[in-house]
Amino acid sequence: MENIETVFLPFYTDDYPKSGLSAVGGSSTEAGAVKAEEEHFVDKHRKELIQRVSNIKPILDGLFQEKVLLDEAYDRIRSLATSQDQMREIFLCMKAGDACKNIFLSILQENERFLISELKG
Repeated sequence: MENIETVFLPFYTDDYPKSGLSAVGGSSTEAGAVKAEEEHFVDKHRKELIQRVSNIKPILDGLFQEKVLLDEAYDRIRSLATSQDQMREIFLCMKAGDACKNIFLSILQENERFLISELKG
C-alpha cells in the first residue's frame, strides 16, 4: 500500500470574510495547530439573555432592519406572549451563523448596554 501525503492548500481570511475561518498553512503539521474558536458571546450567555432581556421590540426591529429576520419570523416572534419566549425564538433564528450573532450582539449592546457590560465583566 502506498503512503499518501495529505496536502492542505492555504487560504486567506479575505477569501471568506464571514466564514469565521482562520488562515491555515500549507502542511498537515500546521493544520493540527489550528485551534477551535471560542464560543460566541450570545451562545455563552444564552440563558442569562433569555431571562433578563426585556425590551424586545427595538431588538426585533433592529434584527428586521438588518435583514437577520424576515417578515414571517418577525411577525411570529412579536406574537409570542412573553419576552422569554420571544428571546428563545430569536435564538432559533441565530443558528444561521456568526454574522447574524454579531449583528444580534451589536443590537443588544445598543439596547441592553448595562446587561451586556455586566455579562462581559
